[in-house]
Amino acid sequence: MKNTPSDFGLTMTPHMVTIDWHEANGWGDIHLHKYHDLSLAPHSQCFHYAQGVFEGLKAFRQANNDAALFRAYDHARRFQSSCERLAIPVLGEDVFVDALLTLLKADLQYLPDIREGTLYFRPFIIATEPSLGFYGRAKSFKFIVIACPMSNYFSSTKAINIMVESNYSRSAKGGTGAVKAIGNYAGTILSQQQAKEQNYHQVLWLDANHNKYIEELSSSNIFFVYKDKVITPRLSGSILPGITRDTTISLIQQNNFTVEESSIELQQLINDWYNGDLLEVFVTGTTAGITSVKKIDYLQHSLNFEQYLTAQTLAQKLSDIQISNTPNNQSWLTNLNCHKK
Repeated sequence: MKNTPSDFGLTMTPHMVTIDWHEANGWGDIHLHKYHDLSLAPHSQCFHYAQGVFEGLKAFRQANNDAALFRAYDHARRFQSSCERLAIPVLGEDVFVDALLTLLKADLQYLPDIREGTLYFRPFIIATEPSLGFYGRAKSFKFIVIACPMSNYFSSTKAINIMVESNYSRSAKGGTGAVKAIGNYAGTILSQQQAKEQNYHQVLWLDANHNKYIEELSSSNIFFVYKDKVITPRLSGSILPGITRDTTISLIQQNNFTVEESSIELQQLINDWYNGDLLEVFVTGTTAGITSVKKIDYLQHSLNFEQYLTAQTLAQKLSDIQISNTPNNQSWLTNLNCHKK
C-alpha cells in the first residue's frame, strides 16, 4: 500500500460515526452508520462562516494483534481547545475517544498489518444550522468521524523539499493558527499549489509580524538538528501544538539529548547552514510522521541536507511505541480490546 499527498484519503472505510448537537438539548448519542454523503442546506453556516474544526490521528496494529489509537486523549483535548476558540460546543474527552473506538471496531478489518500501514481517523465538527445570519454560535452542529487506510504520507521520497513562503502569512498571534480550524488551511492552498508546481513538497511559513521568524509548515512542525542540540520553534500562539511534535520532544529528552523551543530567525538558520553548524532538518505531523528534509529554498539560498540519521532514529523509536514493541510510553496507546469506559 502506497500513499502520496495527492491520493491520501480517497478511499474511506465503509462506516462513519455521527453525534448531533442542538441548542435546545445539547449533545445526542453516538451513532454508527454506513458511510454516506451528507444532506445539508446550501445556506448551512459551515459553508459560509467556516465554523468547524477537525483532528487527525491514527490507529496501529499491535504486536499482539490488538489495535490501538495513538495519543487519542491528547487529540481529544486539542479538539476541545479548537472548539472553544471557535465557540463550538465542547465534546467530552471520553465521548470523543468512544466515537473513535466505535468506528475502529466496526472497520477493524481495514487496519493494515503491523508496520504495513495505519488507519487514519478524521474527526470533525461543522455548523449545520441553515441560516445566513451572522450572530454568533450556530444553533446546531454535527460531529463526524471517518477513516481511511494509509501508509507513509511521503512514501514516494526519502526526504522532502521545502519552499519558504515570503509573500503570505499562515496565521498571526491572537488568530486561530494554534487550533485546527478548517479555515486555517484555505489560506495556505495558493502557496502550496505554487510550491507543487516548482517540485516542492511543502511550504515553510514565517511569522506574520516580522516575516523573519520560522513557524511551521502547512501541515507539519519542524525541527533543526545541531551537533549538541535540537531546536524547534517555540509555541507562540500562532503555531499548532502538534501531537507528534510533543511526542518527538519527549523522545529526544528520553534519549538524554538537549531540545530547545525558541524563536528561530531564518537568516540565522541560513548562516548556521553556511557555517556547517546546522546538520539536519526534519518535520513532524500525524500524516507526515517524522520525515527528513532534503532541501530548503529561500530567495537565492538553497540549503541542502544529506544527513537523515536523527530523523530515522526517532521515527524507528516512534514506530516501536506505536505498535507496543517497547515497554516505554504505553500510556500513549488506547487499546481497542482493553479500553474501559
